[in-house]
Amino acid sequence: MNEKIVKIRKPRQCHGCLEKYPVGTKMEHGVHFGEGTAYSVYFCLECVDMIKIIPRDFFQDGIFEGDITEWVLYEFGVRE
Repeated sequence: MNEKIVKIRKPRQCHGCLEKYPVGTKMEHGVHFGEGTAYSVYFCLECVDMIKIIPRDFFQDGIFEGDITEWVLYEFGVRE
Protein backbone atom coordinates (compact mmCIF):
# COMPACT_ATOMS: atom_id res chain seq x y z
CA MET A 1 0.00 0.00 0.00
CA ASN A 2 1.13 3.50 -0.79
CA GLU A 3 -0.86 6.45 0.60
CA LYS A 4 -0.34 10.20 0.55
CA ILE A 5 -2.37 13.37 1.01
CA VAL A 6 -3.02 15.12 -2.30
CA LYS A 7 -5.04 18.09 -3.54
CA ILE A 8 -7.38 16.53 -6.08
CA ARG A 9 -7.34 17.88 -9.63
CA LYS A 10 -10.73 16.53 -10.63
CA PRO A 11 -13.88 15.70 -8.64
CA ARG A 12 -13.54 12.49 -6.61
CA GLN A 13 -15.71 10.26 -4.47
CA CYS A 14 -14.49 9.12 -1.07
CA HIS A 15 -14.12 5.34 -0.91
CA GLY A 16 -15.06 5.31 2.79
CA CYS A 17 -18.19 7.46 2.94
CA LEU A 18 -19.11 7.82 -0.76
CA GLU A 19 -19.35 11.62 -0.50
CA LYS A 20 -18.33 13.58 -3.59
CA TYR A 21 -15.59 16.21 -3.31
CA PRO A 22 -14.75 19.11 -5.64
CA VAL A 23 -11.47 20.01 -7.29
CA GLY A 24 -8.93 21.40 -4.80
CA THR A 25 -10.04 19.28 -1.84
CA LYS A 26 -7.29 17.51 0.10
CA MET A 27 -7.78 13.75 0.18
CA GLU A 28 -5.69 10.69 0.91
CA HIS A 29 -4.82 8.82 -2.28
CA GLY A 30 -3.86 5.20 -2.00
CA VAL A 31 -2.73 2.53 -4.42
CA HIS A 32 -3.67 -0.96 -3.28
CA PHE A 33 -3.22 -4.42 -4.68
CA GLY A 34 -5.81 -7.16 -4.64
CA GLU A 35 -7.01 -10.04 -6.75
CA GLY A 36 -4.02 -9.71 -9.04
CA THR A 37 -4.50 -6.04 -9.89
CA ALA A 38 -3.60 -2.59 -8.60
CA TYR A 39 -6.32 -0.07 -7.90
CA SER A 40 -6.49 3.53 -6.75
CA VAL A 41 -8.75 4.87 -3.98
CA TYR A 42 -9.37 8.26 -2.40
CA PHE A 43 -10.44 8.88 1.21
CA CYS A 44 -11.64 12.20 2.62
CA LEU A 45 -9.64 13.37 5.63
CA GLU A 46 -12.61 12.72 7.95
CA CYS A 47 -12.62 9.06 6.92
CA VAL A 48 -8.84 8.88 7.35
CA ASP A 49 -9.35 10.00 10.97
CA MET A 50 -12.21 7.53 11.48
CA ILE A 51 -10.14 4.63 10.14
CA LYS A 52 -7.67 5.25 12.99
CA ILE A 53 -10.34 4.70 15.68
CA ILE A 54 -12.48 1.95 14.12
CA PRO A 55 -11.60 -1.50 15.52
CA ARG A 56 -9.52 -3.53 13.05
CA ASP A 57 -11.89 -6.50 13.23
CA PHE A 58 -14.53 -4.39 11.47
CA PHE A 59 -12.30 -4.38 8.38
CA GLN A 60 -11.34 -8.06 8.36
CA ASP A 61 -11.42 -8.25 4.57
CA GLY A 62 -10.33 -4.67 3.86
CA ILE A 63 -12.22 -1.42 3.52
CA PHE A 64 -14.93 -1.58 0.90
CA GLU A 65 -16.94 1.26 -0.60
CA GLY A 66 -19.08 2.93 2.04
CA ASP A 67 -17.66 0.95 4.98
CA ILE A 68 -16.91 4.05 7.06
CA THR A 69 -20.51 5.24 6.80
CA GLU A 70 -21.71 1.72 7.59
CA TRP A 71 -19.58 1.64 10.77
CA VAL A 72 -20.84 5.06 11.93
CA LEU A 73 -24.46 3.95 11.43
CA TYR A 74 -23.75 0.69 13.28
CA GLU A 75 -21.78 2.26 16.14
CA PHE A 76 -24.25 5.03 16.84
CA GLY A 77 -27.37 2.93 16.31
CA VAL A 78 -28.68 4.89 13.35
CA ARG A 79 -30.92 2.79 11.16
CA GLU A 80 -32.38 3.72 7.82
